[in-house]
Amino acid sequence: MKKIDPSLDLKIIEITNGVNSNELLAHGDVDANYFQHVPYLHSQEQALGVKFAVAATVHIEPLGVYSSKYKSFKDVPDNAKVAVPNNVTNLSRALYLLRDQGLITLKPGFNDPAKDQATPKDIADNPKHLKFGN
Repeated sequence: MKKIDPSLDLKIIEITNGVNSNELLAHGDVDANYFQHVPYLHSQEQALGVKFAVAATVHIEPLGVYSSKYKSFKDVPDNAKVAVPNNVTNLSRALYLLRDQGLITLKPGFNDPAKDQATPKDIADNPKHLKFGN
């Protein structure tokens, strides 16, 4: 990654009021933003009908599975209710995590979580008949 030129005059703006900084970028109100992982960026490009250049990437926070009832994935019973994120990119990450643990399978073509966003409609097999919600 290239270092930022110290002669640049950067103005850092913290956005906390729910404004979509990708909309600001698309409308030219800001010159750059730094807050999202690539899957979210792609979903925003599609929603806004724009294409942004990726100058640098951000880290992706690990996604975890937590339960007060079960200690391992094999303990999850049939028809268990699984809370998943209510935004498309993190929902997709959750489905890939469940796939990687053998709880579901995804339809062919869903191989790369960074490129292929999965939704519950993309589940090919759900042998435990898990119920998804948020």
